[in-house]
Amino acid sequence: SLRKLPLFGPVFDRVGHFPVYFKTSADGDFSVDKERQAIVAERVNEHIGKNGRIAIFPEGAINKTPITLQGFRHGSFSLVMQHKLRLYYCITVGNDISWPAQESLGGFPADIDVKFGSFPVDFEKDTVQEVASRLQTKMQQELDAMMAKRTAKKQK
Repeated sequence: SLRKLPLFGPVFDRVGHFPVYFKTSADGDFSVDKERQAIVAERVNEHIGKNGRIAIFPEGAINKTPITLQGFRHGSFSLVMQHKLRLYYCITVGNDISWPAQESLGGFPADIDVKFGSFPVDFEKDTVQEVASRLQTKMQQELDAMMAKRTAKKQK
């Protein structure tokens, strides 16, 4: 868990990070500890109720294959639907060069491309699953376009 790392844990606490408590640390197992998560959910709902903002990371883990998005977890999208939150996304390309997965510390020189966008949600018609699926498709299309542009630039 990133929260256990000397640098990240204290930073997460100071910026108001809301943790997700998984039942296990097994790779790919996103089952949450419902009791612990219920306490976090109360804090999140209170934060949003006071016009607070929140960023979600729908893949649920650091992606080991960054050119293909992992399946988006639905829990965060329930929050979006419940509170009728406007949905924005951010895609980055090149982080894996700056901080390769196998390295304990990153910071290598790299060009990192960033794309921000907004995503429409029809709160009267859309389901959590539809929003998660459509957003993942949209973000994968954007990511593919960013990768194609990067490849074309290298070939010049």
